[in-house]
Amino acid sequence: MYISNSTSFIQNLKPYEEIIPALISEAEEVKLNQKDYKANGIIFTEDDSLSFRCGTENYKMDVTEFALSQYCNKIGMPNNFFKKLRTSKEPALIEMARKNINTLAGFGPDNIMFRCNKNIVRGVLTDKYTPFDTVEILKAFNNELNYSNEMTPADFKVAGYAHDPDMLHLRMIYGDPIKGEGIEHGIYAGMTINTSNIGVGKISVNFMLYRQVCSNGMIISHFNQNLFSQRHINISVPEIAAGLSYTFGIFPQIAAQIQDKLTKASTTKISNELLNLQEKGYRMETVKNKLGVSDKDMEDIKKINIWKVLAYFI
Repeated sequence: MYISNSTSFIQNLKPYEEIIPALISEAEEVKLNQKDYKANGIIFTEDDSLSFRCGTENYKMDVTEFALSQYCNKIGMPNNFFKKLRTSKEPALIEMARKNINTLAGFGPDNIMFRCNKNIVRGVLTDKYTPFDTVEILKAFNNELNYSNEMTPADFKVAGYAHDPDMLHLRMIYGDPIKGEGIEHGIYAGMTINTSNIGVGKISVNFMLYRQVCSNGMIISHFNQNLFSQRHINISVPEIAAGLSYTFGIFPQIAAQIQDKLTKASTTKISNELLNLQEKGYRMETVKNKLGVSDKDMEDIKKINIWKVLAYFI
């Protein structure tokens, strides 16, 4: 796991080619330890494990709290109620929790699928779920980026990522910072990739806009636009490839549009915009009153550019 410290964000950017191949190898290792089971005859045992049958084989595995909450949801067991009973210090309540969940299991769906890693149940889904894990996402992303006519791996730097057997969150910065008058530390266009191996959310690629707010590298995000998303149902490699190809086509266009708008905002004085308002019939006295500023403040405001006003509010 590599998470860039927020107070040294810009200084800690890593080249795409340094991080992504290593991350793919890491995800491949996770995949090797992952296995799915169509589970039947499920029993919550006295040691808080799940025993089940898959085909003709019997298994018993530990279960994460999140997977246990998913299982409760699948069989109609209120998870908060179950957890309160299960973690009670009263043996009678603990036994009640076990009896209730195992009784309801008999009324649950017959297409439950356990997603396991290193013999730990980490996700409880149904067979409608289409496995398309982190390693497949990363390989598809990397492959489409290398064949893209719009962008290359050299255009990106990795700002940080979080990766474990359950999920991936990857943040990348695109190109050079957007600069202009009054934009002291630069605006960065970027991209995030999110996916879950246990049914927490969709595969998603989002356009992000980051503003460095001080010279030590601290950044804050201001803009989030979804470029591509796909539920883990009926996924196919060609569909993922087409979605990523579209993403790589539209991403530079969005970045360029924002560059144009920020350039205009950093070079256009407030006085120019106030003049436009006057031409449209607005009285400056009305504008001043709505802003709640004095005559002197109004004169000072006219001298600054639009970006400084925007930066103050965001």
